[in-house]
Amino acid sequence: MSDPHNTLLIVPPNDEEAYLIAELGEKHGYQVYRSEQPHGARLEREDGILDVVNSSGADTIIIIEMPGPIVEKQIKEMGKHLVIIDHHNYTDLERAYGPDGSVLPSSLEQFLKYADITPVRLKQWGYDPKKVKAVGLMDANYVWGLIEDGYSKEEVLSFLEYNDVLTKTVGRSESDPRVQEAAKKAVLNREKFEGYYVIESHDPTAHVRSAVSRLMALEFWQRTPTVISERMGKRLYVQETDRAVDLFHHFGGFTFGTDRNWGYDNDQEEERVSLADVKTFLSE
Repeated sequence: MSDPHNTLLIVPPNDEEAYLIAELGEKHGYQVYRSEQPHGARLEREDGILDVVNSSGADTIIIIEMPGPIVEKQIKEMGKHLVIIDHHNYTDLERAYGPDGSVLPSSLEQFLKYADITPVRLKQWGYDPKKVKAVGLMDANYVWGLIEDGYSKEEVLSFLEYNDVLTKTVGRSESDPRVQEAAKKAVLNREKFEGYYVIESHDPTAHVRSAVSRLMALEFWQRTPTVISERMGKRLYVQETDRAVDLFHHFGGFTFGTDRNWGYDNDQEEERVSLADVKTFLSE
């Protein structure tokens, strides 16, 4: 743990977990720099970030889910102690595992441990420690992480209401009625393929993955292998599968959810991957 007043936390608060990390970082006394990048944030895309690091005067720099090995090296060369907190794999970088090869917990759980923010401290700041923990569990392993940790169905539903408040605070599109409608339509028209549900949204702009995941979870209340194509194939996901790492090694993209989920962003990757490509791979 570093001296809070001599530490800069760099975080893109583009989802509930990252938003809470930024908020708790400020409560803890860290300097907090909030990137405005959406999901898929990269350090090299953050204009002037080295100037921010230099002007902060901080000796310790904590970076949350913004990979960028070249810029990270430059920060180290400035004499800074660099702390990377992440739990994802990316096309050119694997950051889902600890030194012993085990799958890392959520970034929120790692952050709380690193900063030594205890349940007692959370209560002093006005937070419910169980709900804070749930944010991390859900980010890493969706509602199944909560259930496997002993949360009841009623507690899960209560947490989802709390998470919805965070979703609206963050400004994520999941709460948009148009996104909800697109997700419902896609789920209604789902098909079965090789043990997966295939859910395809033809809305060109709606980010439906989270809403689709919610609908499927509340319908089945168990892990359900699902292929999701959103925004007419701009982004693809395969969720709750033991082939997520295989997909990552074959196509690139990224993994999440303790390596049981894979995603691919055709807007950011050099090679285009289609839903047909994914289905062909899964059938092999």
